[in-house]
Amino acid sequence: MKKIYFLWSLLGLLTLHMGWAQSNITGTVNDETGAPLPGATVIIEGTSIGVATDFDGNFIIEASQGEILLITYVGYSDQRITVGSEDSYTINMNLDNELEEVVVCFKTPEAGNWTLEMEDVFGDGWNGASISVSIDGVVTEYTCTGNSTIETINIPPGTSRLLFTYTAGDWEGENLYTLSDPSGTLILSDGTGDGSRTNGPAEGEQYNTCD
Repeated sequence: MKKIYFLWSLLGLLTLHMGWAQSNITGTVNDETGAPLPGATVIIEGTSIGVATDFDGNFIIEASQGEILLITYVGYSDQRITVGSEDSYTINMNLDNELEEVVVCFKTPEAGNWTLEMEDVFGDGWNGASISVSIDGVVTEYTCTGNSTIETINIPPGTSRLLFTYTAGDWEGENLYTLSDPSGTLILSDGTGDGSRTNGPAEGEQYNTCD
């Protein structure tokens, strides 16, 4: 009887392990007309793991069943896909109606070391909020731990596209950040510091706005 119970327990553990196993997930991100969207950001929600779509809108990312893929692109509503048993997905983005009147001006960033300073006025770190930086499609995600976190972001010479995207979490009123270019000029600054749950930095892409 003990042997049978052991075998059933082992089978259960193996099944659970298989459920957690990661696999390569492929997909294509299209715009509202069905045309591919190059440079869209695909991130496993709640992690710093992310990729950008290629020229044909395709991506490949390692993820497990049950994880959520967050897909973002300037001027479009965020899309979320829960990874299931399939290993390939097609995501059709929708224009963000709230951004219809916003004109996006893509800027060529200055090469060198940029400085990102993030602060939490309560001192417990950002509660799920993050900043995603895409440099010509290479995505890195940052967040604040403790009172403050300072990150150096290297922009290589010849970089043509910089995307700086803020994603909100909880207790947004605690979150502050600044972004300075290699010469020390303040490029972005946001956050109220009022300690509220909702009154935080603006969401979405922040760098490529028209001055």
